[in-house]
Amino acid sequence: MKNETRQRPPRRRDFLGLAVIATAFVAGAGQAAAEGCEAEDTNAGRASMRKSLEYVSPSKTPGKTCSGCAFFTSTAPNCGKCQLVNGPVSGDAICSSWAPKK
Repeated sequence: MKNETRQRPPRRRDFLGLAVIATAFVAGAGQAAAEGCEAEDTNAGRASMRKSLEYVSPSKTPGKTCSGCAFFTSTAPNCGKCQLVNGPVSGDAICSSWAPKK
């Protein structure tokens, strides 16, 4: 005799649960995108790293901005990620570890 396991058909409750989860996920992603790079960083580790690296937005040094730094990777217009800060940064910002892209 075979050991058969039968799957129950999907229920409306299953679909509604997925819809609620998907809606929350999309809303959270939209809020993060809307806040962009200039949002106040609530992550204590990143905030501490930004302070120790003297992260300033916008840069007051002509020609030196995060968008021209070797540690910066663009993810959106005037927004990206920094390998040192480990989080979102503005392309117009600057820190003490700025290194020119090669």
